[in-house]
Amino acid sequence: MKKVFIISSILLSVVLIFLGIYNFAFNDAKDDRVRTNSKRETVERATKTSSEKKTSAVARDVQEKSDDDVARQEKVVQRNKKDDRIIPVTKRRVISPTIDKDKGVIRFYDRDTGKVFEVPLIGGTEKVFSDKSLPGLVYVAWAPDKKRVLTKFADKNGVRIYFFDHRTHRGKQLKRGIDRVDWTTAGDQILYTFFDEKTRRTTLNVSKYDGSEWRILAENVAKGTRFTSIPQSSRVAFWRPPNPYELTELNIVSLLDTDPVVKTIFRGHYNADFLFSPDGERILVSSTQNRGSNARMIGVMNINGGEYKNLHVPTNVRKCVWSSNSHIVYCAFPTGDRDTFWKIDVATNKKSRILNLDDVINSGTRYQAFDLFLAPDESALFFTNVLDGRLYRIEL
Repeated sequence: MKKVFIISSILLSVVLIFLGIYNFAFNDAKDDRVRTNSKRETVERATKTSSEKKTSAVARDVQEKSDDDVARQEKVVQRNKKDDRIIPVTKRRVISPTIDKDKGVIRFYDRDTGKVFEVPLIGGTEKVFSDKSLPGLVYVAWAPDKKRVLTKFADKNGVRIYFFDHRTHRGKQLKRGIDRVDWTTAGDQILYTFFDEKTRRTTLNVSKYDGSEWRILAENVAKGTRFTSIPQSSRVAFWRPPNPYELTELNIVSLLDTDPVVKTIFRGHYNADFLFSPDGERILVSSTQNRGSNARMIGVMNINGGEYKNLHVPTNVRKCVWSSNSHIVYCAFPTGDRDTFWKIDVATNKKSRILNLDDVINSGTRYQAFDLFLAPDESALFFTNVLDGRLYRIEL
């Protein structure tokens, strides 16, 4: 019995020792797995963090580059807005562009087809105003309401003058023999020169817009005589076409006189041309004082032809426009093969460039301007370029 107890105790001890060894080995392996998993998780977290940092850094780099690109593009746009101050308004060659203030558009005839288009003041899409082709069209005079026109055609059949109303789409050919034609300031009558084949004389006349109720204002005027209705008055000014070998006389006559009397208010300069201020109080004069010279200078005088002052501006009035205040004129000065643009105060004779010469040269286009006019708020100057026939805009 004692032996059995001893043997049982020995076997129990062996079992306990074996269980202890197994438990120790198992826990150690478990700890190793835990440590390994922990290390793996740490590595994964580190890798993830590193990847996230790299992704974030790349994103920041991309965003910074994107922001830089946008900033550069904005600078380019701003620079272009600042530098590109001469802007083409039309793609087509134009005849007699004018502003319709009611619609806020520029309306013009296409020189190649005679069709009429409208375009925003800042340029853009040209919309058809009238799609009727007018071959042979060379001149258009818009009425003050910008709805009626006087048109001149020249071809192998001679010169023809028409009145046309864009509102009613009706027109009428005026009598043969009319050469030059324009509207009075009020827009209810027209002025024209007429050559009579029988008497071989040219007269200055006034009539209703359709040519009816006409009467003579001046007899025996020169062929090609220029004339204009003086702003803010019922008077008409007229003069011989500029000629460097002939002294020019500026004459005026009243529309109200039943028996018109012609009065000469200025003479003594050669090759003279004239442009009246909007208030009708000043006259811009381009002329030479030496016979045979084409080096015309701009001067200014009062409405009576007195107080003439040479502004020493080397251009002609056909390349100028008055501001609405009748104190400032904007002119294009011929400079070699291109024009430069200036602002002149006729009272103080102060002159300032609208554009630097480098801006004009660097624009890549040569400009020879005529038919100048201003935006209604005078924020821009418009002109037709003789060299390509298109209309351009200068930001002021």
